[in-house]
Amino acid sequence: MLIHQDIWVRYTNIIKMEKEFMKCSKYLEPGRYNCIFSSSSLAVFHHRDVKSLPSALEETLNNFWNKHNLRHDSLYKCFIELIWEVLNFIRYKFFKGLTIQKIIPSKNYGIKPFKSQIITVRPNGKILLFDIRKNLVYTKYIKASEKKGMKYFNTAEIKSFQKHRSQIGKNFTIPADYDFFDKFHCQQLINSDKGFRQCNEEERLSITRSIFQSCIQSSKENSSSKIKSKELLIRGFSIIENSDSNSLFTKYANSRQKMLLDSSKNWKIISGHYDLTAHNLTVLNKAPVLLDLAPHKLGLLPSFLMPICLIHSELKEYDRSDLAMAFWEGQFDNELKELYSNTTFNKELRNDIFLAESITLLSLGSKINHNSIESWFRPILEEFSLT
Repeated sequence: MLIHQDIWVRYTNIIKMEKEFMKCSKYLEPGRYNCIFSSSSLAVFHHRDVKSLPSALEETLNNFWNKHNLRHDSLYKCFIELIWEVLNFIRYKFFKGLTIQKIIPSKNYGIKPFKSQIITVRPNGKILLFDIRKNLVYTKYIKASEKKGMKYFNTAEIKSFQKHRSQIGKNFTIPADYDFFDKFHCQQLINSDKGFRQCNEEERLSITRSIFQSCIQSSKENSSSKIKSKELLIRGFSIIENSDSNSLFTKYANSRQKMLLDSSKNWKIISGHYDLTAHNLTVLNKAPVLLDLAPHKLGLLPSFLMPICLIHSELKEYDRSDLAMAFWEGQFDNELKELYSNTTFNKELRNDIFLAESITLLSLGSKINHNSIESWFRPILEEFSLT
């Protein structure tokens, strides 16, 4: 019964995304489109005459959406994924008429004219349009909402987003911004050299250090903020307390709460990216370029959070341990001395930094929530329990 429900949810999401795709027809280059990827969370439609995907999109598809099952995936989830792959193969290989569409050009675009050839659609209504001929990408951002219907960011929220984006752009490389048109945010489409996954270990360490250095520079330039790191931690710990969990993670978090709250008084706040991961950055001229700078992913956060989120994500979301092992071995301690309140580090304090990052992300409510934080922190607990 559960399998039937899960498959049905996925199928209805695909239908929903196909409808959203057709609603965007006036923004697309005329021609026929194939659905080259579909899951319950993402569909990608591709103009048949376009031979290749943008490098950043291809990297994300191959290494995030199509990544191999990790050791933490349940057998049930793996089984569902297998069934879904079979159904997708049947639907898109034998019944192509369902998804190959003839796009009719519109005479009234309602925004500055653009003709995209690739479109990605999410069930919540988030849409990306890629114009690879002009190296532009248009994004329609959707606010998370428990109510039905789509909610867009208001004028004040967009101004705050643009302020944070401008601050981040002072010390990080980000795509050029070409403003908003008809709820679509237009940015430069980055043609990167390679993705973060494709870098060797030495390059990955160098890129991570570069991110640390950018955060250090931002912390020196950033003026005093109304929000403090301690406030973010208090909010995060209160969410854990209200979840009424008696798990190993909750016990561990509570045991380190006083230590973190005392340390947080000295953490500087910067404008940053809440979700800095391998699928949200790319590499150009051996330097990191930040991607997916959405309004709900930018804001004020502790200056050490971005590189720690990347290291944590590599371990949890990609099952790659090289950065985490380098972190535990002290290879980033010199950078941490500039960003964290301690001048010397041991294994316990380094795990405190992962915990501080996780609790802060929980309080921000962008990347993880009270249902997912235990899963997010599990690889750290596993490593901690072995020592």
